[in-house]
Amino acid sequence: MNRERALWALPAGESDRLHEQVLTSTTDPARIETVKALATADGWHGFRVQVLDVSLPDFVGAIVKGARQSPRRG
Repeated sequence: MNRERALWALPAGESDRLHEQVLTSTTDPARIETVKALATADGWHGFRVQVLDVSLPDFVGAIVKGARQSPRRG
């Protein structure tokens, strides 16, 4: 499973999550900490890390499997 991490934060002076922005997206957890440290120095706050599964699903396999299991009507 491929996992990507997106670092979200609020810019200086903002407190509403509506203004949250992605600062970086990476598969390297160390990069998250580096960007977080640099962003903190610039006034960013309210950090959160979102982990995304970016592996590709097998759509063709699911369709073929479904076609074999479903009897035709009509």
